[in-house]
Amino acid sequence: MKGAMQGERVTYVYDSSIRVPDDVHALTGIERFGAMIVHRQRLADAALAAARAAGCHECLHVRTEGELRLVAERIADAAPNTRVLYQSSRYALGEEESRAALQALMGAEAACGYVRGGALLLGMPDIVAGHWLANEYRHGPPPCTVLPDDPAALDLCAPADLAEMLGRMMLPRAFNQLRQHGAVVEKSSRDRAKIRAEFEMIGLLPDELRAMFVQPFDFHDDGAVASYRMERLNVPDMGLQWVHDALDPEEFSGFLERVSRWFERRPLRHVGAARAADVARELYVDKVLRRADAFEAMPACEAVDRYLSARQGAGFRALVTRCIAAVERVSRAAHLDALAMSHGDPCLSNILYDKRVGLLRFIDPRGALDENALYMDAYYDVAKLSHSILGDYDYLHQGLFDLALDDALSLELRLNRGVQFQQQRAFRDRVAAWGFDLPTVRAYEASLFVSMAPLHADAPRRVVALLLNAERILTELGR
Repeated sequence: MKGAMQGERVTYVYDSSIRVPDDVHALTGIERFGAMIVHRQRLADAALAAARAAGCHECLHVRTEGELRLVAERIADAAPNTRVLYQSSRYALGEEESRAALQALMGAEAACGYVRGGALLLGMPDIVAGHWLANEYRHGPPPCTVLPDDPAALDLCAPADLAEMLGRMMLPRAFNQLRQHGAVVEKSSRDRAKIRAEFEMIGLLPDELRAMFVQPFDFHDDGAVASYRMERLNVPDMGLQWVHDALDPEEFSGFLERVSRWFERRPLRHVGAARAADVARELYVDKVLRRADAFEAMPACEAVDRYLSARQGAGFRALVTRCIAAVERVSRAAHLDALAMSHGDPCLSNILYDKRVGLLRFIDPRGALDENALYMDAYYDVAKLSHSILGDYDYLHQGLFDLALDDALSLELRLNRGVQFQQQRAFRDRVAAWGFDLPTVRAYEASLFVSMAPLHADAPRRVVALLLNAERILTELGR
């Protein structure tokens, strides 16, 4: 084992028994720091993975006060050649940083030491267990040698460090980059036209609706990469708050009240039923067919199709056909003759929201270079929001799901989600109040999931989950 002295065994303990302070809970909804999700992993899972990769012989996850005392007593009786690495969940490092720090600690000759910031403590069993039982390690390390000089750990109880972690929690799309510069976030991409369209779109909006967006500035295009900057708001996006189950039903009603301003006040453009139907068909039928063709040309499609075909003999193309039939059926019933000014992608992860003060800001719009491009099918933004709230997109996006065999040996999607029935019911009521037909919203939502297949082809397991979710929605609709 790299770094460890010959004959020694190293036990790693991750302690998430400490409850988060009230202000952190109010902002994120988590009860324990280890439950925070960053880059599709809970902090506890990432820390334990880093410890295994570093070569620790045993990795323990302590979740309660009682477990902490039992582990401390067990460690106190461990063999003399056992060394202990302890991490309080209030301190966090990146996964690569954690592995490097652990390896440095494991190779240290000091009896007791820690990473700058207090994240990781090393010591002999009697030393470590004694401090545990006295609860000294839980709120900062005792005097000991500082081992690696860099990096420092983030103390998630400190407002500045928590803000830094909230920034890490955001998942940019594969073709974008996000960089933080103090109070500013810079978004850049080689898709220069998309970045310009996002930047220009905000200036085309009516003043009242423009105020609902984080304002971009300092657009730059060097011919290879385009970028713009925005104010950095230390506010988590609603997608992360949703999967952390951060808003109770009353708080979620406050969110719906504020997001309603967009759906109730955005301008409509009456173009006639035929033109509106053509726009809807392009979004929910033609785009799905183009994306399906693209996915079938990708290597991942064969494996995905094999799993889907095991379910009642219906593979990927059969699901596409079923989805389009459902869309065409509900589109005929919608009878819209108008387009609506649209964000283009108001899923929960593109909405920043602070429930404490009711601050709501949109980010990452679809983009537009002229006023005509602002208008889309009136259902589109509602379907995008619904695919997060009713369709569980953010759970799938963050990897909070399992694929398992049911009793009939058919693949089944199981979500690791909270109980948010009241919030979902409130959203359904709000959709009706906005004047939209819910079955139409759900059918369009299913088409969104099917059309995502080629966009996630680098993660076939996630593609299977997205498509099984589309199938679930269609089954619930009786389609």
